[in-house]
Amino acid sequence: MKKKWEKIKIRLAIVICILTIISTVWVLISRLEGKPPEVLTRGLSEAIRASQDIAVSVSDPDSGLRSIRITLLRGRTESVLYEKTFSAGNFLTGLLTGGISMKRTFS
Repeated sequence: MKKKWEKIKIRLAIVICILTIISTVWVLISRLEGKPPEVLTRGLSEAIRASQDIAVSVSDPDSGLRSIRITLLRGRTESVLYEKTFSAGNFLTGLLTGGISMKRTFS
């Protein structure tokens, strides 16, 4: 009788381990889908004027945005045009999922 209960306990433990592994893999695949955020720009070209309107839209509806950093690179000098870090949600609810749109004049 004891051997029967031991076999049942082992089988139950194996089933629980398999279900845990399957659910963990599913959560990781659904939250970390691997697609990059969408970045759309308007008014941006190879060369920009001293004062120019640039419209930027950034979004990641699947896993959300943790931060946004827009920089301008001139030679080896990098100038930060916009930077924002969003409050971190928990792993399951995600971060900023709606995205952000902005239009700024840089000079």
